[in-house]
Amino acid sequence: MRVIHLTSVHPWNDNRIFHKECVSLAQKGFDVFLIAPATEKKVVNDVHIIPLSEVKSRLLRILVQPIRLFFKGMQLEGDIYHFHDPELIPVALFLRLFRKNVIYDIHEDNISVIQARPSIPWFFRNLLVIIVRIVEWLAQKGMHIIIAESYYKRRFKNGLIIKNYPLIHNKINLNENNISVTNAIIYTGKITQIRGALIHSSIPGYVPGVEVHMVGEHTSALREEMLNNTRHGRNKLLLMGTDDFVSPSIIQDYYSKHKWLAGLAIFPFSDHYKEKELTKFFEYMLNGIPIICSNFPVWNKLVEKEKCGLTVNPNDPQDIKEKIEYLLNNKEEAISMGARGRAAVLSKYNWESQEKKLIELYELIVS
Repeated sequence: MRVIHLTSVHPWNDNRIFHKECVSLAQKGFDVFLIAPATEKKVVNDVHIIPLSEVKSRLLRILVQPIRLFFKGMQLEGDIYHFHDPELIPVALFLRLFRKNVIYDIHEDNISVIQARPSIPWFFRNLLVIIVRIVEWLAQKGMHIIIAESYYKRRFKNGLIIKNYPLIHNKINLNENNISVTNAIIYTGKITQIRGALIHSSIPGYVPGVEVHMVGEHTSALREEMLNNTRHGRNKLLLMGTDDFVSPSIIQDYYSKHKWLAGLAIFPFSDHYKEKELTKFFEYMLNGIPIICSNFPVWNKLVEKEKCGLTVNPNDPQDIKEKIEYLLNNKEEAISMGARGRAAVLSKYNWESQEKKLIELYELIVS
């Protein structure tokens, strides 16, 4: 059974698309192809990577890449086509005319993503929202829908929830031989202002003795802003990923560098993030790292339920300082928080629990 995954936005080695979904399907015996931005044709972990040349212009990407993807996909003669970007919905609809089985995988709340981008003029933002609402409504007609968050059910009633929980079969070095917790705090993932870049980078300036490591792609302009933002704590802010993608394997290696005091996710309030269960939460937990995150109700509920960290008011530096100092002064409790988080991921918040649902959907489609 041949399945084709298609994306014009995500890199070929995207954590959810390649490392989780494609590899899981290949391991279950499916003939898996992934058409995605890449430099060469290759086979990795039994997944056939079909390169899609990158287009720098966003407008050209939206106009040209779907056409390229359609023809590449049709040439492969797949039994199931699995799409990952809203701009590819017209291609998916066209494939339905050829009676192809199609899955639309919704990674993000695309409406709130657009609404959270002040760089797009107000008129065009609203126009894009209308267009996305229409195409995602059309996607529900005759396609199978996968959603990455529970609350997406409000718009996609028939969506199958497959969460982006971490893989647990990889070897993870928890530094068990180095029991003492350091004074180092980590943030991983894409680094932007809406993801708390300025909040996190300011911490070394007002919490003495703490190092903040931020590992993820960010612009050189934001790097300078973060370094200036931390003031006299500049030498305690370590940044990796300036103008460069940081792969999941590099991030996992970085987790192994220290016995971290905490993992950060102190985001300013936004409609886009307030209900999301961040993948980084579960990565921190899997690696035995206590969480310090914003006190959004959904986030607070997870942290309190699993007793795996602390929540803070993202607008209150004093609250942030007190919570970090609590962990500094109670490192045994920090270790216990990390252990409880890890146990929770090993028992329930893991990709293996979601993989079963993905395989069942594929088997249902082809039966």
